[in-house]
Amino acid sequence: MSVIVIKIMQNGEISDIWFEKKSGNSYFDDSVYKAVKKSNPLPPLPKEYTRPYYELGLIFTPKGLKRS
Repeated sequence: MSVIVIKIMQNGEISDIWFEKKSGNSYFDDSVYKAVKKSNPLPPLPKEYTRPYYELGLIFTPKGLKRS
């Protein structure tokens, strides 16, 4: 299991990506990082969300993705 955190800006751009926990399998962790990086940009944040960015934790397991 890998836990990665992303910082999403108002326009949907992912400005930061970091691991909160690595799985210990470098191939799996590299794949997780590349998948998140490839998803950039995401859709813009809702206009009602007034903060400058949103941090989101994602849990990746060999069985799939979970949101933390």
